[in-house]
Amino acid sequence: ATPSDQPDADNNRGVVYQTSAQLKAFKYKAWGQYDVIGFLANKYFAAYDPTVTADVAAVNESVAYLYDASKNRNLMTNEQISQVLVDDNKEQTITSANPLVLQNGYQLAIKSIDVDGNKAYIELTKNGQVVDDKVVQPSITNSMMKDQTYYYKASLGDTTDIIQIAVHFKNAFRGADTNIATVDGEFQIADTATALKTDLQYDKMSIRNVDATGMTVTMDNKDNQITLSKNKDVVLMQDVHIKTADQDGTAAAPLRYYIYKAATITAANATTPTPAAAAANVTAAQAAQTQATENVTNAKAAQNASNAAAASAAAAPAANATKPANVTKPANATAPAAATKTPGFEGIFAITGLMAVAYLVLGRKQ
Repeated sequence: ATPSDQPDADNNRGVVYQTSAQLKAFKYKAWGQYDVIGFLANKYFAAYDPTVTADVAAVNESVAYLYDASKNRNLMTNEQISQVLVDDNKEQTITSANPLVLQNGYQLAIKSIDVDGNKAYIELTKNGQVVDDKVVQPSITNSMMKDQTYYYKASLGDTTDIIQIAVHFKNAFRGADTNIATVDGEFQIADTATALKTDLQYDKMSIRNVDATGMTVTMDNKDNQITLSKNKDVVLMQDVHIKTADQDGTAAAPLRYYIYKAATITAANATTPTPAAAAANVTAAQAAQTQATENVTNAKAAQNASNAAAASAAAAPAANATKPANVTKPANATAPAAATKTPGFEGIFAITGLMAVAYLVLGRKQ
């Protein structure tokens, strides 16, 4: 897609935007190719294409399988396109309990597999409601593409019987407790078509021409004048904007601008820990927490022991103290006044131990 601010030969149409479809191979190459078109800075499906590369033709009995399976192949003949949601050849395992999750609320589930493991009964749901069911048999001897591929045909706007979802099954097995299948090709387009009607307006831009044969779309803003001034951000069409620089537009500081679509880019160094690493981190954290708990418990035990020792030292007489022999109390002797007891060495050690334990506990909490 190429926006331009140059006038055409007939009149000044302001910003002219023209986009053309390009041929693209499916990620699962044995399906052939399709025409993809950029529109409003997004990727859209235009048509299934019969063109086949030599490497695909050499291994596939149906050189353009999804093209052949669709009754109507070109959305642009009805002035519409559909956004590409899934185009992948990632190998995935699905079971009776774990369906293949697609976009727009669709899921593809295995309902049953026959005792020989040849025929798999497949069910497609949208938001929990069954919309289609079919039998695939990828594990039979000499299976062909029609045996291995599940597809769902739908009506998109004015286009009927066009494949909206396709999934390639590599194999299927019947297990003792669950049924298992492996898929290695997925393709899906949106179930709501995007209109390309002539004179249809998208913000400042309007569609002027749709060529279904040449697969091009032309837009301009002839009917919606855009005034540019310094330091402005103007919506051109949906997510496509015009941004002007902070200059006055004079000869010395001419007005500069660019056309852009905002995008969020994930940091290259942002990594997600593997399950094993995550488990190790959790285990280490738990071990550290357990050790900290044990340290606090030991500190409390030491504190209680020190308190008991202090109390014992204060109340009990010295173990080696003996009563003097042949000492008699004079008859007229009066009892001496009670002496004020001062802490002995035992008390000093106990207080010192308490202070150390308190410092240890506080340090652990911090």
